[in-house]
Amino acid sequence: MRIDVHVHYDMKEFQEVKHLLHQILNKEIQMATAFDDLTREVSETRTVVDSAVALLRGLKERLDQAGTDPQKLQELSASLDSKQQELAQAIVDNTPAE
Repeated sequence: MRIDVHVHYDMKEFQEVKHLLHQILNKEIQMATAFDDLTREVSETRTVVDSAVALLRGLKERLDQAGTDPQKLQELSASLDSKQQELAQAIVDNTPAE
């Protein structure tokens, strides 16, 4: 006994499927890139938040140390002004123009 199987496919349908697969792969690449960008931004944000937390903790310690000494309070005030300017500049430098 002999059984022959003939497979026939429509080249137009094959090209359509191939085109759809190509589109899916392109979207996957775009999504992977967007995900990588988002992951990097989250990491940068965490770093900024951690820095802000450290700054605030340090501020509390310095306030405790300064007590009511006018000289120490003035030094702390000057230091905070400097940090405020650094923070403002960092925000400007790292905020993308849209």
